[in-house]
Amino acid sequence: MAYTQNKLRLHDQRGVGYIEMMASIALFAIIAMTAAEISISILRLARREQIRADLHKAAALGMEPLREAAKGANAVLATATIAGSTYNTSNQQVAFSLPPIDAQGVVLSGTDYIGFRKDTTDPTLLIQETQAASGSVRQTGKATIARFVDTFAVRYNTSTPALATGVEFYLETTALDGTTRIRAPLQTIVRLENQ
Repeated sequence: MAYTQNKLRLHDQRGVGYIEMMASIALFAIIAMTAAEISISILRLARREQIRADLHKAAALGMEPLREAAKGANAVLATATIAGSTYNTSNQQVAFSLPPIDAQGVVLSGTDYIGFRKDTTDPTLLIQETQAASGSVRQTGKATIARFVDTFAVRYNTSTPALATGVEFYLETTALDGTTRIRAPLQTIVRLENQ
């Protein structure tokens, strides 16, 4: 009798069958695939947020020279030739006249001219062109102030830009991550303080 009970007991403890093992493997595979998809989504989101932060930083760096020029400007110019380039102030470009200053901050005679627009050869760049008066701390020349520019727009507080006492700048930088376009818009309003 003892032999029969032991034999039955061994028969009941035969282990995991083929079907149970396959079901466990399938369940594990589903869990692993779901975890991988979640990880990929988290990494993609983190990468896009980093791109957005970099774009926002690029826009903020580009906005600073715009603010400083507008804040110190005597006037918005209807047209100007600055460092050999012609500016016709509009909603896509702007030219300012500013009092020149020396290294000690003393206002000099003459006029500095600064213009902003998207580069004509690479429209993803926002450029600043400066024509400085003699002795001014500003340097005559062309500089890139923002990259990855999608939109640069200028609005004035009057219908005639040359009469404006305030300027609104809108700068949007953009990049592609795969097929997803990531945008970082930035906007500021500046009052011309030297009118």
